[in-house]
Amino acid sequence: MNEILKFLVLHMGFLWVDGRYAIQRSFGGLGSAALYLVSGDLRISLTRDKGEMFLDFQPVVSDDDSNWFGVHLVYELLIDDTRRDSSLLDAEYARFVENHLDEIERCFSTEFWDETRLALHELAEAQNSRMFPGRP
Repeated sequence: MNEILKFLVLHMGFLWVDGRYAIQRSFGGLGSAALYLVSGDLRISLTRDKGEMFLDFQPVVSDDDSNWFGVHLVYELLIDDTRRDSSLLDAEYARFVENHLDEIERCFSTEFWDETRLALHELAEAQNSRMFPGRP
């Protein structure tokens, strides 16, 4: 959990400005940890597992575990750049979230969620095809 909190302080302090996000829940143990943040339309998960950190997004209107999407897919959706296939959280992804948080929240809002979900599923399938050519 300490590594997640350090990363938040160093790179994602913007989430706390004006009480925009709040901690919803957290857990840790046996080398893994997760911290869930929530605002009006968006839930954010920061997870640390086996020494690696990940950032995922989910609309607040969904509790379906299949509706979590990694920052790399949201990056591709908004930036239209496939060079960042890695889902590992780093300072560049944190800057991306800071610079595009309004757009990310809009994509995950009730009004745009159906369209966003379809686009993110398509991007995930395309990414899998790039990473594992020839697999169905």
